[in-house]
Amino acid sequence: MPQFIVIRFVDFHAAAERRVTPGLAGRALVIGGARDARGDVVAVSLEARSLGVQVGMPLREAASRAPHAVFLPGRLDRALDFACEVDEAVRRLAPHVAWTTIDEAALECEARGADALVDAVTAACAAPFGLTTAIGIAGSQIAARAAARVVGQRGVLHVLPGYERRFLSRLDVAWLDGVSPALLARMRARELDTFGDLAALSTAELLHTIGREGPVLARLAAGDDHRRVAGAARPRRLCRTVAFDRLVADATAPMAALEAQIETLTQRARQFGCGARSVSVRVEYEDASTGQHTTGLRAPTTDPAPLVVALRAIAARLQLDTRPWRSATVSIGALTAAPQQLSLFAPHPGVRPVVRLRTRAGFAALAALPYLQRRRA
Repeated sequence: MPQFIVIRFVDFHAAAERRVTPGLAGRALVIGGARDARGDVVAVSLEARSLGVQVGMPLREAASRAPHAVFLPGRLDRALDFACEVDEAVRRLAPHVAWTTIDEAALECEARGADALVDAVTAACAAPFGLTTAIGIAGSQIAARAAARVVGQRGVLHVLPGYERRFLSRLDVAWLDGVSPALLARMRARELDTFGDLAALSTAELLHTIGREGPVLARLAAGDDHRRVAGAARPRRLCRTVAFDRLVADATAPMAALEAQIETLTQRARQFGCGARSVSVRVEYEDASTGQHTTGLRAPTTDPAPLVVALRAIAARLQLDTRPWRSATVSIGALTAAPQQLSLFAPHPGVRPVVRLRTRAGFAALAALPYLQRRRA
């Protein structure tokens, strides 16, 4: 029987900002805009949450509750790059991974290996990325996702087999997947406030009260969830972010560091059985402006040499050697199955090898042989 693991990265956006700016570590972060802006809080760190700042709160109220917090506008591209790095770390441990949101992932494994997988994922995300995780484990996705939300800020909650319906019965129906605000208001009007209230209705009452999706939601509310984790077989792209301050502290040349990242990314791609067809670099300059450029290749490759050539061309175009910059993100994308390298000369059960004409390169190599060798082949 498979076990489902849902991982919520509680301080995901704060960790993404600290990944680029290590000086923000340990400080209260409020993401959403300036402290005197009229918008709302999008994300907060655990330090700011302990001061009473919540997501959705007006920024001015957050500034009054946490006057010494650092207010950041937040950048989606930075969060997406950070998500790619976390996805790579998780995929190296779990064969089936599906991301429901940018900060929540669902995993599937055998029942015996659930606890070991949770320990491995927690260790892989805590130290390298500074992430705090809230994890739920159950025999169905709906119960595992609810358990991860019940945990709160950090910890692990394991719903034992056979207790899914009892665990879900008192939870709010707003936690159900696929419930729109209009449908939620309609259920509130009918006093359907919990999973248990919804699961207790008959099919006729569900169709009359909710509509066609009523029986499906009722099965989910009862913990009857047969959905499997349907994630991509391979990551969409692999990326690394390099901070210029760290390069200066380590006395490392910028281009040498970026080329080393290409070597690392191609090695990771080979481990996933993928080949890259594009190289992309996004740079953040000292004046807070950004630049980005992508170069595509004709065919997927696992050889870092053509990727390094493309990287140098992009670096010259973005003026990385002449214009001051804060950070640069190198990524390889369009990952597809690695091309099979067919051998031209294959071993034969007989005495001598036989030339296998399988590719255009095979014909070219055969034509380059002397006449007698071609005749024997």
